[in-house]
Formats: sequence, C-alpha cells, structure tokens
Amino acid sequence: MRPLLIGIIMSACAAAQTASTPAPQFDVASIKATTPGKTVMENVMRRTGGPGSSDPGRVVYHSYPLQQLITEAYDVLWVQLDGPSWLNAVNLLSADDKFDLEVRLPPETTMQQYRLMLQNLLAGRFGLKTHREIRQGAVYALVVNKAPKITPSPDVPPPADDAKIDFRARGDDGFPITPPGYSGMFVNVREQVHMKFMRQTMAEFAKWLWSQTKKPVVDRTGLESTYDFYVQIRKGTPSANPDASTNDDNGGPDIFGALTSQLGLKLTPDKGGFEMLVIDHLDRTPTGN
Repeated sequence: MRPLLIGIIMSACAAAQTASTPAPQFDVASIKATTPGKTVMENVMRRTGGPGSSDPGRVVYHSYPLQQLITEAYDVLWVQLDGPSWLNAVNLLSADDKFDLEVRLPPETTMQQYRLMLQNLLAGRFGLKTHREIRQGAVYALVVNKAPKITPSPDVPPPADDAKIDFRARGDDGFPITPPGYSGMFVNVREQVHMKFMRQTMAEFAKWLWSQTKKPVVDRTGLESTYDFYVQIRKGTPSANPDASTNDDNGGPDIFGALTSQLGLKLTPDKGGFEMLVIDHLDRTPTGN
C-alpha cells in the first residue's frame, strides 16, 4: 500500500522558476553515454572539480548513473528516490545506463547554485520532472540510549571558501587533516569500516543512517549542537532487527551495535514522516549535445 501523503506537495522541478528569475545554467555542458572500459575499474564512477575544489570552474563526471546525478542535484539519498525500477537497478561496475559529463561554470558558483544548474541540465536533457512528498510510515527513531558519548564541535567559524584539504597528510587517527571548522565525513575501509564525522547535526546523521538501514531514520535525540565523533563497524549488511545480536565472529558490531556502544545512541522502530523525491518523468537517454 502506498504510504499516506500528508502536507504540501512542493514542486522540485528546476524549470519552475519565476519569469523574472532566469533558471541558472552551465556555461557549457556535454553529455554522452559512457563507453565500456577494458577493465571493470574503468567503469567505476568518478567525479572531479566543482565548487570547493581546486578546479571550481569545471566538473567532469565519468561513468555516472542518472540515480547519482539526481541525488547530487537535489541533495537527497538514493533511498529517497521514488522512480522507475531501472533507475535504482544500475550495475555500478558496468557502463550500461551511465554517462560522461563535462560542465563549465563561473568559478565563484556556490554549491547551491551548482545544484540548481544540474537540476536544469537534467530537466532539459533528460526531461526530468519531480516533486517532493512528505510521507508517513514505518521509521527508525534515533534517540539517546542512556547518555550520549559524542563531543560537541569546537565553537570556531567555518573554513574559508578557498581552504583546501591535503589528502596526503594524515592525522594520528589515519584520516586527512582538515582545517578548523570543516564539516563532513571520511570513510576508511580496512578489516572494518572506520568513519569520521565532523560538525554533524543529529538530523544530518539520521539522514546518513537511512542509507545504512534502508529504512527512514528521524532524529529524536533532542541534541541540537553539531558534533565530532567516530564510528567503527564490521563490513556487510546490518541486521534487520536493531534488538538482535549485533556482533559476529568477524569482529565488531554492525551499525545498530555501534550506535549504542560507541555513541550512546540507538535506533528504535517507530512511525513518522519522511521526505521522498518522486520522479514524475525521466527519459532514459538524453537529447543530443
């Protein structure tokens, strides 16, 4: 049964701009189907350039599926997409249904402006039409277990727009050294999966957890600061039951166990509202350059 729709349905189509405000566009944009590589690794998606990088006026995508382009354009998770079955069925190690893009933009373009440009590109070349829905259904509630074990972020301003991260320089924790005030996360996969979160709100963390549990997660911790913390979990799919045993012989907890033991948080089954991006129309192939 389709979850009950509540609230206001808001158009997310980038073409819905007012007549007095032209839709932001890339200076140049080229899209073509990815040519299959000789090895599997040549088909793996990668992206370089763009706002905040060392090459802010140019972005190059290689072997990108439409799913990933849409999630980047609308700042949502892939699990928030409600669209055609083929959209979420792309083999990430294949070149099928993938595209190479090169776009050029003014170097001073912000990330928000960049996303609008990408939305308009997808609307113009793939006929993308979307709307956002707030649905009601089964969720996990992220709550404090007994006492949180996370540290509020230092009260420092965010880094300058031109601040760079030297990914070759590593701290004692094995992660890249970031400028003060940096926000984001890093992942380091060894025998286990190590993650470092910096200046994260619990609402942002709950959204990330959704991608891990494959069920909507809503923040009900009551924690309102931004936080710095680490999470270490075993490889593999987490248990479908947050109350089940969360350790195995391969060492380490899944995400449910890590929340409790490492962060002092937990996920509990509940009901609540969550946002979905609904694909009303999407062409599988783009119009020509």
